[in-house]
Amino acid sequence: MNRLSILFFFLLIIPFACSKKSETNTEKPNILIILTDDQGYGDISINGNAELDTPNMDAFARQSVRLHDYHSQPVCAPSRAQLMTGRQALTAGVWGVHAGREYLNLDELTIAEVLQNDGYQTFMLGKWHLGKEDPYLPESRGFDEAWVQTNLYQHQNPIIKHKGTELAPKAWTVNYLTDTAIEVFARESDEPKFVYLAYPQIHKPYIAPDSLIQKYIDRGHSRAVASIYGITEQLDQNIGRLFKELENSGTLENTLVFFIGDNGPIWNNPPANSNGLPQLPEEESARNPLNLAGVKGRLHENGHRTIGYVKWGERFKERDEYQMVDIADIFPTITDILAIDLPKNSKELLGESILPILNGNIQNREAYYYYSNHEILWENRPYQYAFLEDRNALIFEEQELAIRKGKYKYIQGYFGKKLFDLDSDLQELVDITDQKPEMRFELENELKRWWENDVIKNSTSYDIPQFHVGILGKDSTYIHGSAPTKVFGDIITGSHDSQNWIKDGDGVSYSFFVDNLGIFEFTPHWEIGATDAEIEVIIDNQINRYKLSELSKNTIPIATLSLEPGDHEISVRLKNTKPNGKVAIENFYGLIVTDKK
Repeated sequence: MNRLSILFFFLLIIPFACSKKSETNTEKPNILIILTDDQGYGDISINGNAELDTPNMDAFARQSVRLHDYHSQPVCAPSRAQLMTGRQALTAGVWGVHAGREYLNLDELTIAEVLQNDGYQTFMLGKWHLGKEDPYLPESRGFDEAWVQTNLYQHQNPIIKHKGTELAPKAWTVNYLTDTAIEVFARESDEPKFVYLAYPQIHKPYIAPDSLIQKYIDRGHSRAVASIYGITEQLDQNIGRLFKELENSGTLENTLVFFIGDNGPIWNNPPANSNGLPQLPEEESARNPLNLAGVKGRLHENGHRTIGYVKWGERFKERDEYQMVDIADIFPTITDILAIDLPKNSKELLGESILPILNGNIQNREAYYYYSNHEILWENRPYQYAFLEDRNALIFEEQELAIRKGKYKYIQGYFGKKLFDLDSDLQELVDITDQKPEMRFELENELKRWWENDVIKNSTSYDIPQFHVGILGKDSTYIHGSAPTKVFGDIITGSHDSQNWIKDGDGVSYSFFVDNLGIFEFTPHWEIGATDAEIEVIIDNQINRYKLSELSKNTIPIATLSLEPGDHEISVRLKNTKPNGKVAIENFYGLIVTDKK
């Protein structure tokens, strides 16, 4: 049974399984999740950064439960997977940020699907980053309507996919998303709304209105940090605008708001810095007021400890809260507040409800939380996005992993294995293995048990997505060149393409599923180099061969055939190359599959 069939069966039983709907609350709250990108714990002035002006975020935080020990995963797509599913990202199929590693497994139940079934109107705006094609996109994952930014990190004039149409608003992205969120909340409806607003700010490139950047240059900051502060203040202005509209309309009072970050900060240094000089050491200190170790993408605290604020009218008393909270806890917290029971055969959640914490109680937080790096390591791995042929090549001891239980954190990789007491050593300076050998033994063994049983034995962990074609109402699908299921020869797989097509046999294969019978045309999207070679295209048992000189444009199909519903594979390989070392295909970006029926 393919993944869509599994999910279809799973969703059929939800109405019967979710028997404890929120009948105790006659007026369900709206739910708003604001997720920002690369905004670290110190990228807001209320957390101790006196150099940065964020008056609107500060004002909201002062009215909220301020979660000072709030954590996401150390990079964006895994964090988003945990937010949507309440499960650890690796077990949900997300193990990186590009090259097909960011696709959320189709048999995962999302919080949007749960809320949709509970009578909510569901909306997604901004950066999705859990799959680039249907049925991985939001409107196939429980959202009634979505505005998905497809050109990630384009802070001006974004490309927005909405109801199958590409929109190209001439605006700052942050302004457009805020305007759309305000419009969604203003719609007349008898149903409560769930709005997931995922801003791409403050991810690089660090561009903002010149006046905001100049403001911080005039204060003596390097252009690098002035750009970061400028884009952050622009975000702050929009969050203030959104909350003002919700307050003026009377909507905010019964809106449960989670305002969170997706990972820790990244320093604006070369080569990441696109704006000139790097930030200065003292400027890094201002953005890291707790002097935490690490940075985005790393498993030390500054890699995954970020902003976390929760507000629901006057129901939760505003205060500082220092109990540990994870992004995976949001899913079960929402279902707890709404008194929703999940289906009995639901997959086990990583997170647990923090409603007791929000209500001001001490909660026994003895559950295990697992953190993983997107740098996957195996013997002789040549480069970051190298093709992983077999997940069993991944050895536990070689991975960069961490586990948290209460105040204790065990981390491996980064030149060692260490145990920290975060209550007394938030900067992770002192390994207390000698003082707490039993805790070190417990956490290391639990991490290994989880890795070997829940991750490596899971057939969908460290997997590449299966693309779908022939979807009803959709004329074409893009099979992304960076996500092959097989690699032949010396092909180099990158974050967004494959390269190094030089000699006979070099090539890639992709797995795809046909949803409905059709006649499908496959057109390559590539940049051809030397044209004196041929390519061989195999779909199931049909073989086509062409001279590259005949395919110099991206508009010429390489296969057209009728395909039945079910699993299929397409292979593209070089043939009859000249032994001159010339690159035949410089960049292979993917295949456009068009249903011609």
